[in-house]
Amino acid sequence: VSTQSTGQCANTLKDWWLSRWSHQTVQHQSVLYWMGIYVSLSAGYVVLVLARSLLLANGGIKASKLLHNNLCNNLIRAPLTFFESNPTGRILNRFSRDFQSVDENLSITTDQLFHWIVVACASVIVVSVSSFYSLIVYA
Repeated sequence: VSTQSTGQCANTLKDWWLSRWSHQTVQHQSVLYWMGIYVSLSAGYVVLVLARSLLLANGGIKASKLLHNNLCNNLIRAPLTFFESNPTGRILNRFSRDFQSVDENLSITTDQLFHWIVVACASVIVVSVSSFYSLIVYA
């Protein structure tokens, strides 16, 4: 959540800087000054997105390992009648389907959930800061 929030702040700051640069009427600083800060903010945003992706991939791997260990422990402790009534192929299919679901969907869905929560909060904050009277309307 913290990398998502920080990334959204960096993205908003980058957009704000571009807006400030484009609304400048008199050239007090050179183009290199404005571009240097914009490129620095963009690079910071890219680093934060990369960190978020690595953390989510690591979390997905940990979740998959935890699921595997729990399933193996439960399977080892299963009574013999379970193995007599369920063929080996069905048990293996269940393992693969569960891991495929966790590996493919869990980290992506979690990332999207946190992303849209942070974007919604950031939108409310930006609108509130830019137009204080909008808070009165929503309150």
